[in-house]
Amino acid sequence: DMKWKTTTPYGDLDITVNLSKPEKDPKAIAAAKLAKQSGYPKCLLCMENEGYAGRTNHPARNNHRIIPLTINDSQWGFQYSPYVYYNEHCIVFNGKHVPMKIERATFVKLFDFVKLFPHYFLGSNADLPIVGGSILSHDHFQGGHYTFAMAKAPIEKYFTMKGYEDVEAGIVYWPMSVLRLRGTDPERLIDLADKIKDSGNGVISNADDSRQAAWRSAGLEERLSYAMVKGVGDYLEEDLDEAIKKYPRAVDIIEGPLMSAMNEVGDLFASGKMFLPQVVKTARTMKTAVAILQPFIEREKESGTASAGKVLIATVKGDVHDIGKNIVSVVLACNNYTIVDLGVMCPPEVIVKRAIEEKADIVALSGLITPSLDEMVHVAAMMREAGMSIPIMVGGATTSKLHTALKISPAYGNTVVWTKDASQAALVAAHLMNKDTSAAYRQALEEEYEQMRSDAKQTQEPSLSLDEARKRKLNLF
Repeated sequence: DMKWKTTTPYGDLDITVNLSKPEKDPKAIAAAKLAKQSGYPKCLLCMENEGYAGRTNHPARNNHRIIPLTINDSQWGFQYSPYVYYNEHCIVFNGKHVPMKIERATFVKLFDFVKLFPHYFLGSNADLPIVGGSILSHDHFQGGHYTFAMAKAPIEKYFTMKGYEDVEAGIVYWPMSVLRLRGTDPERLIDLADKIKDSGNGVISNADDSRQAAWRSAGLEERLSYAMVKGVGDYLEEDLDEAIKKYPRAVDIIEGPLMSAMNEVGDLFASGKMFLPQVVKTARTMKTAVAILQPFIEREKESGTASAGKVLIATVKGDVHDIGKNIVSVVLACNNYTIVDLGVMCPPEVIVKRAIEEKADIVALSGLITPSLDEMVHVAAMMREAGMSIPIMVGGATTSKLHTALKISPAYGNTVVWTKDASQAALVAAHLMNKDTSAAYRQALEEEYEQMRSDAKQTQEPSLSLDEARKRKLNLF
């Protein structure tokens, strides 16, 4: 493993790169939880692995030994992890092959374990299949003799839960939503933890949180911005109902305060002040807001108006994020464009084939993660091979005008437009579809790209030979 610490406003974070464990697709991890089990042992965490000789698709465990434990009046096993992400990294797993689940019994099991090992911590990511490569089909926890930065982080705001005045509760100063409960009675802590789990976002409304009162008393735009950036959906219907009365069209709310808030999220993410789980939370809130506004948008569409053009839109292969794409679809549809939405994880050959079949006027490509950039280049190259010349629009958190100029545009040899956010989509599409201004718009864009490519060549560092690069290798060990 490669390990180091990095200093952040939230403390010294532990970074570990596992050089032996392959990365797993989050969708595959989630699907594994529901997959039909077969074989013996059923998974790598089953008790039957102890001393197992292995088979073609299952590693041998001849020397493997498990320490038996009793947790929540049931048989469990204890073993140390082969990956050792931190000191005494261990795995604690159910003696039966049952799926992971967060429930009241989960908190009971955690307390039972720390009574046996008071110097250890223990935790579960059962409801977070996007995290790591956990075997969600087998109930287990991970722990160890270590203290992470989150456990050391201070309480940002204390509050009291009604009926649990004996429990000290607080919001932890951390980039994600973290509550810390402290008390002397385990049963009371378990009861409150279970109540919080069941109440979801509503827990904060039970807290004496002056910050919440402050943002709820702010103006409409400030409230909508706070809700988007913080991912709070509790008051969306109330605030959007007020916004409908204030703004001429429902789409103006999306293109105005909601998009402005999402741009702020993008800036925070780009500067390292917001992390992916928070971005996903804000995106879900935005999706909820759009769904609330959708009936108003449909009613406001002009009946009988000719289509402004047909746009085929897709999230590229390897990327499952669709919030931005869906918002672009809504904005374009409100401007009388016919939308052909291919969804997410769309292979390039499917995009090209459908674009030809649908006789699309524009192809719009979306992606959030860095590998999507290469996939967009691949789609552009395939469109070029197919003899296509219709314009491409690209957008997403990792996209940029510079990457579009240096990589995607040359691969296509025709017009590729980077759109910073969904609010620009309709304007860009109008430029591309206007017969009187389209040629000049495309020419100006290509001249700008050519200048960017020229500037990039002048600032590019000369390449080293392979031998010289090897001499300068980074020595980590």
